[in-house]
Amino acid sequence: MNKDTMYPFHQTQVHEKSLEEGTLPLAGIKKEPAWWRSWELYLIILLAVVLRLYRIDTAQYMTDHNTFYQMAHDAVANGLWPISGNRSSTGPLIPPLFIYIMMIPAAITANPVGGNILVALCNIAAVLLTYIFMRRYYGRLAGTISALLYATAINVIIFSRDIWQPDLLPLLVILLLFMLFRGVVQKKHYWFSPAVLLIAAMYQLHSTAVYLVVPLLVALVLAFKTIRWRELPLIILGLLVSFAPYIYLEHRRQYIDIIGLFNVASRPSTFNTNALLFYNMWVHSFVLNPLYYLFVPPRINVDTHLIPSNAHSILLTTPLQLIAQFSHSESRLMSVLLVGAWLTVALLIIWPFHSSNTQPGLRGWWKNLLNSPERQGLLLLLVWQGTSLLLLRHSVSIFIHYLIYLLPGPFILIGILLATIVQWVRRVHFSGVWLIRYGIYALVGLLVIVQTVGSAGWLIDHARGNFDNHYAFPQYFDLATTQRIVDNANQLAQQQHLSRIYIDIQGDDVSTVTYLAQFAHTPIAVSDATQCLMLPDVASGPVVYVTDPNQPDIDSLLQHYTTTTSVGEIPHPGGAPLKMYVLRAKPEPQPALKLSGGLQLLSQQADVISMGGGNPNMLVTRWKMQDATPPAPRAVYNYRFLGPANLGFITRDRTNTFGANRAPYCRMSRNWSGDELIPLFAFNGHAPQQLTMGVEKFSTAPKHYDRGTLKMVIYDIVDGPHSSLHTTDGKGTIKLSVHAATIPH
Repeated sequence: MNKDTMYPFHQTQVHEKSLEEGTLPLAGIKKEPAWWRSWELYLIILLAVVLRLYRIDTAQYMTDHNTFYQMAHDAVANGLWPISGNRSSTGPLIPPLFIYIMMIPAAITANPVGGNILVALCNIAAVLLTYIFMRRYYGRLAGTISALLYATAINVIIFSRDIWQPDLLPLLVILLLFMLFRGVVQKKHYWFSPAVLLIAAMYQLHSTAVYLVVPLLVALVLAFKTIRWRELPLIILGLLVSFAPYIYLEHRRQYIDIIGLFNVASRPSTFNTNALLFYNMWVHSFVLNPLYYLFVPPRINVDTHLIPSNAHSILLTTPLQLIAQFSHSESRLMSVLLVGAWLTVALLIIWPFHSSNTQPGLRGWWKNLLNSPERQGLLLLLVWQGTSLLLLRHSVSIFIHYLIYLLPGPFILIGILLATIVQWVRRVHFSGVWLIRYGIYALVGLLVIVQTVGSAGWLIDHARGNFDNHYAFPQYFDLATTQRIVDNANQLAQQQHLSRIYIDIQGDDVSTVTYLAQFAHTPIAVSDATQCLMLPDVASGPVVYVTDPNQPDIDSLLQHYTTTTSVGEIPHPGGAPLKMYVLRAKPEPQPALKLSGGLQLLSQQADVISMGGGNPNMLVTRWKMQDATPPAPRAVYNYRFLGPANLGFITRDRTNTFGANRAPYCRMSRNWSGDELIPLFAFNGHAPQQLTMGVEKFSTAPKHYDRGTLKMVIYDIVDGPHSSLHTTDGKGTIKLSVHAATIPH
């Protein structure tokens, strides 16, 4: 049999015509309808839209997500222009491109769901462009397979819905592929400058995109004759404009973040296969973080995106289990197909099946490669995916989102593999050819069905709360829950004509609730319930009070210091609901001591709370703030209460921290004159007979780099001046007796 009949690409004599039509020979010579007239396109779009936009308000919404959108909103509404993004996991500040992109929805709505929708739409566009790219260069079948598998893969979908800068990479990556193939495969001009600027933009979204320089260099070698030197000024200008805010920031900061990047790169490297485990996860039909079970204890360094469903999953408790039971088998098969795709693409690059004029030796192979645009295109794809091997040796911990720049690569390779097999069997003359062809079609259909059911099931489970929000640390919050906290409290206050709302919540979620609270009709004060309580004074009358469910001692404190009426709960999917009260402060004693800074000590006795259950007991003291503080963008007002070394505070995971430098903080977004503070001191053993303590007061706000009337801010929150509060006679410490009576827990 002639080699040409075995080769899945078409004969070289149709090559020039296929290139003119914008397709590689794998696309075939059969006249196909225009891509927008093909029925499968609308199935692909339907699946991509539904799976990425279904209950988009239940996408993850935690500190980083909120900060991105809040900085975008502050730029639009308050003129606070961001010149940095957030800090990378390795420490340095990153450029602000993602925040600029978020300014588009922020200019339309203050609701962060606008940011979620924009990210989802960009990823829907990435699925569509994957289909168009694959169809253009590898045919309708390859495009259909790649796009269907990409549109329905659950771990891809999870990183396609929330306000997070790596989630935008797939769209820019597929645009980069169009540019690289324009130069390498089609031999056209003016691809290089867009490619460089796309990589620069992706680097600003996540630093791992720097690995895309590798396929760019390969493209430069293969298509160097298409480069026009007049592109260089455009590239330099584009880079200067896109990095201008970050360059200005680094100049002001003496290039500390750039130095930090070099320091990270110079750290000792380790070798492991974590990157390959994560790479393989892209083709799984279920959510599972392999490192969770292999390397780390629960709740430590576990990706909060990858939270699996629990035993109440609809995939286990409904007839969907008849399909979902195949998810592990499907995932194993996808892994096999992925390995097979790598080998097949490598073989097609190395072995020039289609040419009968193959020259011997490495030099001959290189000449044949330069005369074969289809093999050059495959080489680009393989080099792009092969950069994952560079992550096998690394100096920092690897997370799955580090590999988002490789999407939709795994599905492209699998699409090429299966389309190649179909093309090959079409040329093999035996009676069972049709069985193999339609068997592959059926296989693809089954893979898509299992992936779709698994993805839809996970999304529904997350919307219904069929998961454990403490699976990862910190606990999982979605946008709908955060909005529900503010909306329910505001609605109750409006119904009962109450003038204030107090929300006590754990530290990592204070910023998210604070941002949304500014848009409520009723004024809201948000504070950190972990180490301190903030309560109203008697003059404020009844108020709405919302408490974090993970602070079991709050009920005892509220009952002791206020008249409290429980009025309901606010659901928190995957965890305990938040409690909502209407409370009124009890008459308070006359201030026992006045301090500078507008703070008063209400009682010179500290109360004891017996926690029980082997937990440390707590001492509580009562303070009153005389001065009101208004809310401000990303501002937090702090009081730090310093006690003896044998006292500490309760951390968010209910452990205790002791030491003179580990004092509880009272953190709040705002306060009214007369509000009461109750810091929570932890201790083991017997209660001390006397408590000596000091108080510091300071505020935190975004770091400013103003220039004239232009207000520029960065991600970092910095402390204002710390002031130690003193008594009227100048003393910096206060002695309190410990009350013998206890507050029952």
